[in-house]
Amino acid sequence: MYEIIMNIAYFGSPILSAELLDSLFNVNTLDIKLIVTQPDKPAGKSLSMKPTAVKTCAQTHTTSIFDKSLDEISEKALIDLFRMHNIDLGIVFAYGVIIPQNVLKSTQYGFWNIHPSLLPLYRGASPTIFPILLGDTKTGITLIQMNEEMDQGDIIGQKEIQIQDSASRIDIERQIAPIATKMVAQAVDTLQKNGTIEIRPQIHKGATYTRRITKQDGYAPFELIKDSLTGGGRTHVTEQLEIVSWYYGHNKLLTTPVQNPAKLIWNMYRTLVGWPGIWTTINTNRGKKRLKIVKMNFDGRALSLETVQLEGKNEVSFQKFNKAYNII
Repeated sequence: MYEIIMNIAYFGSPILSAELLDSLFNVNTLDIKLIVTQPDKPAGKSLSMKPTAVKTCAQTHTTSIFDKSLDEISEKALIDLFRMHNIDLGIVFAYGVIIPQNVLKSTQYGFWNIHPSLLPLYRGASPTIFPILLGDTKTGITLIQMNEEMDQGDIIGQKEIQIQDSASRIDIERQIAPIATKMVAQAVDTLQKNGTIEIRPQIHKGATYTRRITKQDGYAPFELIKDSLTGGGRTHVTEQLEIVSWYYGHNKLLTTPVQNPAKLIWNMYRTLVGWPGIWTTINTNRGKKRLKIVKMNFDGRALSLETVQLEGKNEVSFQKFNKAYNII
């Protein structure tokens, strides 16, 4: 049987999106004709211009690239490129910019978006952060038909991902590309065979929203960390962590869980691993200083701090640090 190849425009920017793009290049029924990504931005101490990870990936595959900021003029140019490349479908993962309605309507089959949560939960910018932070035991990936509202399109498919007690955000994110690739490939196969795909509307009641993470979100009060080392006490999560307080307040959730402080800090550690990490402040003979928690362990009851880094100093074992500063 003759296999129909679908012409694709792929929208994305960060490394996670580049990993998915690289995987989609191996799907035989997709011909990725055009890559749309954000413009180069200054980075590092030298502020030299740096391309997005998706642009770098596209360059290795010698695919056409569109990396202009979207405005009235560039939108028209982009739609002209769709026509030139006979684009059938747009696929979006972490593009980072709202796509205008006239662009969404400019391809035969519209646009599909890969969102790494079980929508309608965790809409918005940080869907891989909050499920782990809040102690969920599962998350997932949702493929939606995009509309003009953020992450509110009809659902094409969903796949659950179990969150193990020791799993970090990075562990979950490693699963996105292979799972999403299969979801897209299966949906495209169905679309080609039937000329249409089954979709179901999202249930907007009970939807929750996330936001971009900032460096401040890594802050944990020193007293909460001290409590975590003994495994004692319980705390309302919104009373201790600003990031969790924001989530419950923004989503108007009236009941807030009570957690063991050690479990709360452990969830924070495994979800904010890398950047921004977890940090607190301590008093020293030179005033208040920021202390980064580089490595910790959790035995199911209490935390143990392994490695820390005081502001302006090198990383050291917590045992050595505490011997010098006597904070615990």
